[in-house]
Amino acid sequence: MEGRFDSGVSFDYGYGAPGEVNLELYAVRSSSSTKIADDAYIVNVNSLGGQNVLTHANLGPNLENLTVTGDARLVVTEWMDNFASYGPATIDASANTAGVYLGISNHDNVSFTGTAANDEFGLKSNRDSNNTLFDINTGAGKDTVLLDSVIAGDGSKINGDDVTVY
Repeated sequence: MEGRFDSGVSFDYGYGAPGEVNLELYAVRSSSSTKIADDAYIVNVNSLGGQNVLTHANLGPNLENLTVTGDARLVVTEWMDNFASYGPATIDASANTAGVYLGISNHDNVSFTGTAANDEFGLKSNRDSNNTLFDINTGAGKDTVLLDSVIAGDGSKINGDDVTVY
């Protein structure tokens, strides 16, 4: 995908044939909902072209793993609440060189690996669960982690070279 999108964008994958989606973003600015995958368990985003901004990224109800690569910052301005409800929600941005800005809500088991650049990662509590298990490793860079109404589950941890937690 490349360019600016002011109306909803939908890329449907598989209808009943879950798998993996590879998506390349180049200087994308989306001011409305972006539905990127339908049945994919894995979404790989290659973020190129300076910065890519998605207002609302709907990655489908089966998403388990999101991988972010590339040399451009990936920004998702609204909470991502569509990871699969079973098992952990895993985000690995370690192969991106420019940083990420994103957050997950309504999930009680989250793993995040950040970039070597400056990252901003948020986690918003699942109101149906008393505690949230998280493993957040922001890596290098000057990073920010926001925990919104989160009660840390046993074994939860945050690691990073220079991380501020709110």
